[in-house]
Amino acid sequence: MNTKIYTFLLLLTIWALGVHAQQIDMLVPGLAGPIDVNVDAQGSLWLTEAGSGAQDGRVNKIQPDGSRMIVIDSLPSFFDPDSREIQGPWTTTMMTDGRIFVCQGEGPDSLSASIMEFHWDDFMAKGAPLHAADRRSIIKVGEWVTANGFEESNPYSFILDETGDFIISDAAANAILKYRPDSARFEVLHVFAPFQNPTPIGPPFVDVVPTKILAYPGGGYLVASLTGFPFLDGAANIYHVQADGTSSVFASGLTLITDMAYNAADSSLLALQFGKFGPIDSTSFGFLFGSAQVVKISANGQRDTLLAGFGPSPGMALAADSSLYLTHLFLGQLLKTSLISTGLADGNELHIQPLKVFPNPTQGRITASFELQNSGPLSYRLMNMMGQTLRYAPLGYRPAGEQQLPLDLSTTGISRGTYLLSISNGKEHFVSKVVLF
Repeated sequence: MNTKIYTFLLLLTIWALGVHAQQIDMLVPGLAGPIDVNVDAQGSLWLTEAGSGAQDGRVNKIQPDGSRMIVIDSLPSFFDPDSREIQGPWTTTMMTDGRIFVCQGEGPDSLSASIMEFHWDDFMAKGAPLHAADRRSIIKVGEWVTANGFEESNPYSFILDETGDFIISDAAANAILKYRPDSARFEVLHVFAPFQNPTPIGPPFVDVVPTKILAYPGGGYLVASLTGFPFLDGAANIYHVQADGTSSVFASGLTLITDMAYNAADSSLLALQFGKFGPIDSTSFGFLFGSAQVVKISANGQRDTLLAGFGPSPGMALAADSSLYLTHLFLGQLLKTSLISTGLADGNELHIQPLKVFPNPTQGRITASFELQNSGPLSYRLMNMMGQTLRYAPLGYRPAGEQQLPLDLSTTGISRGTYLLSISNGKEHFVSKVVLF
């Protein structure tokens, strides 16, 4: 079976704070599974939330000052109790003519594994968020993929070529597809073959999972990739796929690349490393807090790490004014920084601290202990091991100082397993793993 995007089923725990001081501001908090962020021609941001598994996938339009409006709401979002995984919308593309395309990930819904088309004019006319029923059209990618020799389909991103055809990155078929809207026909451009696992851990072969796709200025497409379990460091590539389907490696030796952006200022390519998988302690492994990176690949092939110590982060967008936006999956935030010729502008450090939870393991009732340096409204977030939000709730205004906060996680309807609990006032973040039994 092909590796699903962000399917970290074999994680036993995830706990490594140690976030470096970085020049990053938190722009928008309280997001449910923020995945993708893009900048449109007017400089507005389009952010996709996968949701919490409660039919709450969402597309937001966000201004550079952090103000936002919900443009599309209540998109399919499912919680799989067996894998404890969220399946929802992954990416959004806003066209200059007002069309809005959403890549909906795999799932049990009839709308799953599809690309849905909405329109800005319909949002303006309605005066309220659009829903799936307001779509103008749908491309049912999954139906064709599973009927043509693939086990599953998970359309993650796409671009339109010069003729208006869709070039689709499918992160479950591990393939690049072409869809011709004039004839409603699909074809397979390229399938990424798995490679032999060089370690004794995991399956004998490791999947190559395509994620973000961009048009390549010299022709063809650049395709980012992440690798399946055991999520090896340095095993991911960015591929150059030609229009005829032939493929070559554009950049190698990378780790779990989920997004890319061109930097017109110096003709470089920015690649986003989602995070790193490694030992948490002597007995367990997981994806580490603060392990995302932004890597600059210059035209001459030179590489520089521009940003580190944040995330895990699946989405990135570079604006014309050199503002760089990043989604933080585990904390449910949109982050902002600014690229300058020598690196990063001044900003604020992300403060992530351990959270004391007792009892742990627990049947649901816990006391969370932490110390606030700043007073303000508090909220908590319960996440699965992918960092996807399963439960989010406000906790009211809290003064600075020592906190002893009782919570009942048994009322969330979440099955037994290992989860992440985050408590935040927007400036400070306290995180712990919690085991429900």
